[in-house]
This record gives sequence, C-alpha cells and structure tokens, in this order.
Amino acid sequence: TTFSADLAEFASALEILATNPEDPALRFGVVAASETLARNISKFADSIQRIRAEADKEIKASVDTINAQLKFVDQLNTNIAAAIVTNSTTADLRDQRDRAIAVIADNIDISVIENSAGEITILTKTGLSLLDNDLHKIDYTGAATINASTTFGAMTIVPIDRDTGATIGTSESLVTS
Repeated sequence: TTFSADLAEFASALEILATNPEDPALRFGVVAASETLARNISKFADSIQRIRAEADKEIKASVDTINAQLKFVDQLNTNIAAAIVTNSTTADLRDQRDRAIAVIADNIDISVIENSAGEITILTKTGLSLLDNDLHKIDYTGAATINASTTFGAMTIVPIDRDTGATIGTSESLVTS
C-alpha cells in the first residue's frame, strides 16, 4: 500500500460519506480509512528515522576510515621520504600509499599532490588540507538519538599532533550541521 493510495482511499470514503452523512457504515468506512492512513504515515515516518540513523552511522564509519587512512598515509610519507634519501626502493611503500589514498577517495572527493621528496599532500575538493606538513583529522560526532527534530552535527577538519592525536590548531568547517 502506498501513501497516495491510502490518501485516495480516505478521500473517496469522505466523498461517499458526503452523499449520505447519516449512514453509520459510511462513517465507519471513513474512520477505518483514516486509521489506515494514520498508521501508514506513522510507519513511513519511522522508516525515515531509521534511514537517517543508518546514514548517520555510515557517515561516522566513513569519517573513522578516512582518519585511519590519513594517519597511515602520513606514516608512509615519512617512510617514502626516508627511503628516497637512502636510495632504497619505494615501490611497495608507494603501492600501500596508493591503496590507502584510494580508500580515502572512495569516501570523500580529494586531490593529491606529490612533492620532490616523495611526500604527498591531500586536499579536499574545496581545497581544505587533510594532509600536508601537518596531519589533520575530520571531526564528526554522530547523533546520540535520531528523531524528527534531530539536526546532525557539523564536520570540521582539525590539525592534530602526529604522536598524541591531540588537536593543535583551529578547525575549519568541512560540512555545516
């Protein structure tokens, strides 16, 4: 049953009742049609909230994946730069880094720039830095509960200390709430 079919059935029941408002069977038909419509609107609203909750979980999982891969790419940058200095092979390290970048790119639009030392910079589509001389992370807190009035939080990009993960600068807005 679709919402439009339920609404059409309710409207039809009202039209029929209008022709004979004293008929108890027709009144019952309007009540039954309105209950069906209300029940299905409620189910539809519940479905929307479940979809919103699932989307929020997927967003949080994507952010966690991006942050883990950024940290991995940052470490690989260091290893590649050191290998270049010692004239060691970097092929395996570059392959690992390319795979990590692909995972990031599967979750967010990015651009990648490699410098002469073999290290890369990762920028968002809008030009915000995710990895350059500093390591950054995307900060997003998923909603504790989801209902019709839930406004999802903003996503920000913050520079972090490579060793402790602590925020070391000011954040930039990636997505507003």
